[in-house]
Amino acid sequence: LDGYSGVAEVYLELWEMEIRTGQPDMDLANIDLRSDARNACKALEKYARVFPIGQPSFLLCRGLYESLSGRQSQSQRLWKKSFELAKEMGLTYIQGRAQLEIARHLPSDHPDRDHHIEMAENCFSQTESLYELERLKEIRRP
Repeated sequence: LDGYSGVAEVYLELWEMEIRTGQPDMDLANIDLRSDARNACKALEKYARVFPIGQPSFLLCRGLYESLSGRQSQSQRLWKKSFELAKEMGLTYIQGRAQLEIARHLPSDHPDRDHHIEMAENCFSQTESLYELERLKEIRRP
């Protein structure tokens, strides 16, 4: 699962960095990150069809893909579904990741944002996910 989701997450993160900075990384100038992210998400989806444990991770990545493609309401629905499935399966880390993405993509003054941050923090504290706890500190800043 980590092999499939990790590849998708790397492409999605690089694509997001490219969007945020407005320019491609010089080492990645000849790579179509959107296309590679889409293909990696499709591979993860195939995995998740065979192994249901992969569904929450697939929905998480697909939500990121939709968000980067400008479809925010669809991405929020996918992250909520990812959270729900992860909760049913007892995947605390993925629950936190879904809550992190929900919060990260809400406006800073949205009334539910702090609630999602707190839920993510609880999940990451339980799983001792230090990197994600640091990411939460970054999105708390105004």
